Amino acid sequence: METERLPWLFAILTAGWFGWMAHRAGRSWALWAVGGAIFGLVASTIVIGLGNAVSLPYSEHERTVHRLKWTAAAAALIVVVGWMLTSSLHRMHVSIWRRIKSQPAATPTAPTSESKTTTPAQTKTPGRV
Repeated sequence: METERLPWLFAILTAGWFGWMAHRAGRSWALWAVGGAIFGLVASTIVIGLGNAVSLPYSEHERTVHRLKWTAAAAALIVVVGWMLTSSLHRMHVSIWRRIKSQPAATPTAPTSESKTTTPAQTKTPGRV
């Protein structure tokens, strides 16, 4: 299994995901797609490259297992961080804000005269500083 083409595959998939999310939200899909492609390419290249540099396999089976682990780690990183980066494009926060705004706010109560009483330590006497 070659890992040289995987970062490009991640870049294309991330570009499509970011562009689709931006199109749904009515934003500039081309700009988000380019940003997603760059993010996917950089993140997957770093994770897979570091994984290849760290592992020292003794057999072809072990090499394949390590490559699959690092590819899965790159995919998980792209999904989690990509979800956070596109949070402004999600429709979920709109429904949450509508629920918050529809609930009546608690009215603050006016302070009573009992809370305005002063203690002798709070009163200033003339001549003392």
